[in-house]
Amino acid sequence: MIDSVIIRSFQPSDVHVVSHILSECFFDKFHRLISLDKEDISLFLERTGFVLSQSFPGFFVAELNGEVGGILLLKWKDQPVPPADTTAFELIHLGLFRILKLYVGLWLLNHAPKDKECYVDFIAVNPLYQGRGVGSQLLSFAEEFAANNNLTSLSLYVASQNKGAMALYTRLGFVVQKTVNSLLTRFFVGFDEWKFMSKNVDGFQADPIL
Repeated sequence: MIDSVIIRSFQPSDVHVVSHILSECFFDKFHRLISLDKEDISLFLERTGFVLSQSFPGFFVAELNGEVGGILLLKWKDQPVPPADTTAFELIHLGLFRILKLYVGLWLLNHAPKDKECYVDFIAVNPLYQGRGVGSQLLSFAEEFAANNNLTSLSLYVASQNKGAMALYTRLGFVVQKTVNSLLTRFFVGFDEWKFMSKNVDGFQADPIL
């Protein structure tokens, strides 16, 4: 079933629902890093500012029937992004080991896009809306956004164990460019093999919207 969605820029009022969706979709990774349950992870992401509370280019949400059902964060070189809303000092209650594990884990998952590359930093769909075409529409939007802004490729990393996501990306034209193995990411987030996938984007001639 394919639902029609409205994709718009993230707004500060979306922080709570975005934090909830991230907690639901990436619970295993966050739990390994900070050992909290889903509700506490959602509150953690919101209150510590790891979900930036400001709107900026590349941060989008998908609305279905007036509710946010999906989120998309794109990255590219020289992207204007506001500074993080939190500091390590504000996380001291978690304990030194948890703080170090959190920052190292996030650093390991970070990717620095090259010239003309548009990178999908994360894409997530509320489990209530999964299987209804929201993810596909977000990725199609990302492709158009990249092409309209003179970026020539759309890329992402996906854990090799995530067969469903890999099948979706392959169906949408993404091709595996390399496989990365990391014992560190296995220790920190539970996955040791990652596929770097990308596709060329072209054809759109709309005015840039950055």
